[in-house]
Amino acid sequence: MDTVERLFYEYQNMEKEIKLLRSQLEHFVGITENEMLDTMVYGQSDEPKVKTSKNPYRSEVIALSYKEETERANQELYQYLSHRYCRLNQELHFFELAVRQLPDDLAAFVTDLVMVSESWDNLMVKYHISRSTISRWKQKAIKELRLIYTIRNKQLEEFLLS
Repeated sequence: MDTVERLFYEYQNMEKEIKLLRSQLEHFVGITENEMLDTMVYGQSDEPKVKTSKNPYRSEVIALSYKEETERANQELYQYLSHRYCRLNQELHFFELAVRQLPDDLAAFVTDLVMVSESWDNLMVKYHISRSTISRWKQKAIKELRLIYTIRNKQLEEFLLS
């Protein structure tokens, strides 16, 4: 399944994820110090293990480093969420732009099918077409969108090679 087909099937889920990520970033809490302490105390140590004795300094190491570890983990988490949000947002924005480049009837059809998530029965009534026509229009739209994505990829390739 290529990018265009994936977007046809995953568009709604991607929109939901973007909303969730936006909310997580706007109200970022991160990992609490207590959660980090629990992880450090009950998690596995990176230090080599000796079967016959315990590390007498483990508590001291945890006590000295948990704040820095919490801050570092929160920075990494925020960066991950932010990067994921930007990537998904750009991907959906380009897809929506590409759909608007389709001929008018096809653009409206893809908008209803993918973005509004209309059922095939509703599309049949709205566009006065059969199920087989819906399937043909969908394949035609996918073909047209692949051409647009090919142009974008070629532009990126030319930029990277220049």
